[in-house]
Amino acid sequence: MIGDRFREMRVASGDTQEQAAVHLGISRPQVTNIEAGRSWPSLDVIIQACDSYDVSADWLLEMGERTLAEERLAALVKENETLRARLGAVQNTLRLLTAQARGYDEP
Repeated sequence: MIGDRFREMRVASGDTQEQAAVHLGISRPQVTNIEAGRSWPSLDVIIQACDSYDVSADWLLEMGERTLAEERLAALVKENETLRARLGAVQNTLRLLTAQARGYDEP
């Protein structure tokens, strides 16, 4: 149930329902109702939850079998890949600038 996933991600992050409400842009009673399964979050709240708590919509909507820890690990792996690509671009730029400063072009 989506409410269980909302509670799991909130508790794992150490947030209270009040803090989660602030992150999600809803009231604390709305958080309570979602977690209890009495109401369904809007699409905007689902998107905000995914962004705020770094989880995928697949996980939150229980479309995947990964645990929250696996979901977070996947997010970290993706972030690592992005950072490695940026680092590679910076290293290439530094090589070119160094070569230009020395007065020759690197092959």
